[in-house]
Amino acid sequence: MKCNLVKWLACLVGFTILFSCNTATRKERPYAILKIYGNNASRAGNLTRDNLLFTSNCSPASPAGLVADDADWLYLDSWVWTYHQTKDSKQGTLRFLDADSLLFVNGELRGIRLNRQYHLGPLLSNMDSLTMSQLSLLEIQDFELDSCLNWLKALANINPGISLMFEASDSANMHNTEALLSLFSPVDLSVSLAPQDFGLLAKEQQVHTLWLNVEGDSIFVSPALPKLPNLKQLRISGNDRIDSCVLTEDLLSQNQQVEMVAMHDLGTAHSTGVLNPLKQLHELTAMGVSIADSEVLAHAPTLEKILTDTDLLFTKLPNLRWITFPAKTSQQRFDNIIGSNSNLEVIEMMKPEYIVHLDSLKQLKHLTALTIVEADTTNMQPLFTMHHLKLLSVSQKNNTSDSLRRQLSTALPNTLVVANDGFCLGSGWLMLLMPALAIALIAAVKRNNRRAC
Repeated sequence: MKCNLVKWLACLVGFTILFSCNTATRKERPYAILKIYGNNASRAGNLTRDNLLFTSNCSPASPAGLVADDADWLYLDSWVWTYHQTKDSKQGTLRFLDADSLLFVNGELRGIRLNRQYHLGPLLSNMDSLTMSQLSLLEIQDFELDSCLNWLKALANINPGISLMFEASDSANMHNTEALLSLFSPVDLSVSLAPQDFGLLAKEQQVHTLWLNVEGDSIFVSPALPKLPNLKQLRISGNDRIDSCVLTEDLLSQNQQVEMVAMHDLGTAHSTGVLNPLKQLHELTAMGVSIADSEVLAHAPTLEKILTDTDLLFTKLPNLRWITFPAKTSQQRFDNIIGSNSNLEVIEMMKPEYIVHLDSLKQLKHLTALTIVEADTTNMQPLFTMHHLKLLSVSQKNNTSDSLRRQLSTALPNTLVVANDGFCLGSGWLMLLMPALAIALIAAVKRNNRRAC
């Protein structure tokens, strides 16, 4: 009896220590609140967290405000760039300069865009090893590989894990893709592949974040990805030729360790168990994907963030930290979720035309960031008493919005109050961020101070 008691106490102590460690880990990794300064009339967004449903305006003197976590992909004007919390922000501040073919962050050259229209030969040939080691992004567009092959080999020797982003593939660019994947071992990879070419990823054993753009036919059934033991974040999207997509269990059957899944722009897409193999799903983004509530809620114990364009039938998720409320969310639904998830830290509201009252937010003691996009009917008065907020982002629409932000900044002196712009959603909208078309998107956005929905 005494022996059994000792064993029972030992198990109890072990469980307590394990639980305490897990709890501590969560508390030790709070989201970062970033001030981001850019070029004149620039925009910044968090592709990983927000699927670019909105952006925040910035300039050299006026910052954008974003919530971010380690290894998030940030949208900086015409660039998609990986943020690393420990080395990239100085007291929560990023300053970037988009110089077409070059990206500077906090005064350092961090990204290079290879395109035959940019004459980078002298810059590359004179680049020292320290600068090459500090580079974090190589964006590959239409260019002659042989024109800088020696520099690429030197870069791969010094900085093999640099992030690689490839433009949409075709027969000409596929050679570049295969050649560069044989040279580098990217930790973050954005690549366009046909389903029959998924096997090319088998050698990318070190990849942590993968944006896979499917160059498929009109009907796409997901094959299995090769085993990628370090893969934690998967984003899968499609081209405008895909009319329908079936996401099966096979896709992630060999990668049960994946913690973040984002699916979008896959035509009329539905899941037949794509999430079922996963053991620790922490974050889910599903835009335009028909997915059963039961498939998502099977991961309720581990889900920390959820973004869908439809309401899922849940009220409480025990570890939910971040939620994006889709347009047309009802007042009752909003209040019920807020009342049942007291640990929420980040809330985003997309066109909350049916949410008039924000009083329920006052009960959230851990809420640090609130984003409200195009709230024409919402009573903003409760915001003036939410002094615990670190970031408050409200729409930039008219002079009334400008006045509201000024009043909120005065009432909440310790809160970063910024303006946001919502992007129009539609088939293929996010595909415009693939490197080949990113600059065209930004030019259109700058021509139209706000894209009309």
